[in-house]
Amino acid sequence: MKQLRILAPLLGVALFTFLSGCGSDKREGSSPAQVVASQACIACHSGTPVSPVTGNSVVQEWLASAHSRAPGGAGCNDCHQVGGHPGDGSFPNLPSDTVCITCHTKTVTMSTQSAHFSGTGASYTGMPLARLGDTLLNPATGSPQSSSCNGCHNPHDMTSLLSVNRQWAASAHAATNDDAFAEQAFIKNTTCNRCHTATGFRYFATNSQGAITTAQLGRYSSAKEVIGCYACHTNYSWRRISSDPAVTTFINFSTPYPKYANVTKRIPGSNSPTPSIGDSKLCIPCHAGRTGARVGAAILLQPVVPASGNTAPFDSHYFPAAAVMYGKIGFISFTSQSAPLVSVAAVTTGSTPTTAITATTYGKSLITSEDLSGGVTSTHRKLGTTAINGDSHNPAFFVPGNLDANGPCVVCHMTAGHTLAFDDPTFAGNTYNKVCVNCHTSERGVALNAGNFMTAFVEENRTQMFDALALSVSLLENNYDITINLSDDEALESPQEVSFLQKSTGLALTTANWTAYLAAHPSFTALQVYKLKGAMFNIVTSYKDNASFLHARSLTRRLIYDSIDFLDDGLMNQSVGTTAVAQSLVGNATTNRVFGAFKKGTKAFVTDTNGPLDPGTTASMTFLIGFDRTTGSWTPALRERP
Repeated sequence: MKQLRILAPLLGVALFTFLSGCGSDKREGSSPAQVVASQACIACHSGTPVSPVTGNSVVQEWLASAHSRAPGGAGCNDCHQVGGHPGDGSFPNLPSDTVCITCHTKTVTMSTQSAHFSGTGASYTGMPLARLGDTLLNPATGSPQSSSCNGCHNPHDMTSLLSVNRQWAASAHAATNDDAFAEQAFIKNTTCNRCHTATGFRYFATNSQGAITTAQLGRYSSAKEVIGCYACHTNYSWRRISSDPAVTTFINFSTPYPKYANVTKRIPGSNSPTPSIGDSKLCIPCHAGRTGARVGAAILLQPVVPASGNTAPFDSHYFPAAAVMYGKIGFISFTSQSAPLVSVAAVTTGSTPTTAITATTYGKSLITSEDLSGGVTSTHRKLGTTAINGDSHNPAFFVPGNLDANGPCVVCHMTAGHTLAFDDPTFAGNTYNKVCVNCHTSERGVALNAGNFMTAFVEENRTQMFDALALSVSLLENNYDITINLSDDEALESPQEVSFLQKSTGLALTTANWTAYLAAHPSFTALQVYKLKGAMFNIVTSYKDNASFLHARSLTRRLIYDSIDFLDDGLMNQSVGTTAVAQSLVGNATTNRVFGAFKKGTKAFVTDTNGPLDPGTTASMTFLIGFDRTTGSWTPALRERP
């Protein structure tokens, strides 16, 4: 994490120990008189009510907490301010934030005050401290936004939810100081608020994709929010809005990109019962790309050459993982969908025969099997659905009840908890041990385990993809005077910042600069510009989803391959292997352009993909071009495309 998350306020017990000026005795360092003062309440409520979160008695939870045990803590009346109860007085069951901040605004003892209420970061409330006294209704839920402290904290026992809250606080969804939430009050923007604020997402997902407006928000329109609990959950029962029967209008989401005649925009399972992707529907609306001029999907992702190529290059916005996984993104019109990919007969290299390759079409190699018969299959797309049952990778494990519910997003990113990081060792349930190990047990002869999976498999494969992307950028530089604003690996940690520049001038390719760029290259035809922008779109998409090699490996490799195949000589002639070797021999000292990685030995692997690489072959070459997984031999040059 680059910035402080909302971790400190979740360290309940430690922080409450140091509170001063609170509790029934109102004196720091005294005995816990708040317990004595609460005896009348305990006499009636020792068994009830129970916490809707944990199912435990709230009295027993409170007795175990620092609110009751720490000197200067808080008793029942300090928070609930019962006002004459149990006679005819009131009993506010859910105290507002104005009660909490009576104590939790101490500059010294509540050091997280600035993180929550400074007005600069995206706190859960999105409010500066001075306005927490406002009684505001959250337009997405209809509930008082002024009770937002309880959205993250169980006040009766801060340890009971500490694990899940810590996980969430360690996730990118809680990154209060990251640009995605703190750069501006995104809630004011009806295009942005559906993904950059919890309120906007909740409203969008449960109101037929409606955009919440500033008029509806009222004074709440100053909010800066992270993606808090209520974005996805109905209440502290942890029921998700995607599976709550009371939410009758939950969004059935498709990608924002225009469809081909044979490629629907619909995400499989999102608005059809078979196969259901369950709660993964919560992830798709914000991770399927973005509409608007920056994407330019209407121009790019249909097989129609635009009359003018003067609109600026565009991208998929940050982390379009769902669109990548389901094959709903990426430029696939370097040639026609019906263009043939010829068959290749089995041949013998040395003493090792290769496997024959059946003839197919270009379109079938880039369109998913859910959209086109004979299209690209994917085990990862089947995870979390009944389609995984009986999968050939491990039929003994993939039986009903094992990893067949709630879709691939939930299976891979929430098995280890709310950090959303499938490799996080801090919390129980490392995803490798529960999910990945069922298929991935070795990589190039190295046995995989939870300890080395990230380095030996994930990071290794990401490096191979980045090498391929670096090769494509080198071709953009050499052949088209276009580069990308990456410098060193640090830039790869902030993929939302990736954009294209004209190399010779250093100017960003805005619409005006792009028009000037085209004017300086009068020989470029409309078709050439169309494919150039398509290659650029493919390149930037894999930078922005820098796990695309996991989400859709075959499609990602082919989109990058095709982009390079066009960029090297303007022809789709399966020349990438030759180009990569030539680039490696020449070398290139430009920052972040690593080409010594592309070396092609006699074979890809000594035996098969479970064995070591051929001594003359580098791993990045095996990402770039095709090989026979059974024999380890390269596929013939006329079908080298992966």
